[in-house]
Amino acid sequence: MDSDVSSVGPPAPGDVSQSAGLEATSPQPPTFRSSPPRPKGWALPAWLVICATCLFTIVMQHRMPSSAETGTEDQVGLTLMQMQGKYIVGAARLVPPNTPVLYGQAKRLLNIGTVGQRQRFIILAAELAGPDEARRQLEQLDALFDGL
Repeated sequence: MDSDVSSVGPPAPGDVSQSAGLEATSPQPPTFRSSPPRPKGWALPAWLVICATCLFTIVMQHRMPSSAETGTEDQVGLTLMQMQGKYIVGAARLVPPNTPVLYGQAKRLLNIGTVGQRQRFIILAAELAGPDEARRQLEQLDALFDGL
């Protein structure tokens, strides 16, 4: 019975048992092999893609002509003219007797500006006043440029 009591409590200093052999050694942390850390992720390919994209953007900016070279027009003026033209055509179709009045107002308001705007007005003139009036407007535009 004494052996049962001794196995339950802590071992005596002189007692050599299996559990005493395990406790006699001091616990040490497990040792790991020291190897260089592995790179994580795709950092190098990602940086290569970023650099290639930046280089492509810079090259394309230098190869594309600027807006002054291409002669782009005022986008706000173009949008405004399109809206006014659509309104005038819609109003002329809604109330046909007012078409000559609407065309006269459009001629004063929209037959100004750049060459592209004047050409767009000629299309509007064909829609509102017919092809003969559009031909007259086109001849006037040609005469304006011949005088320059």
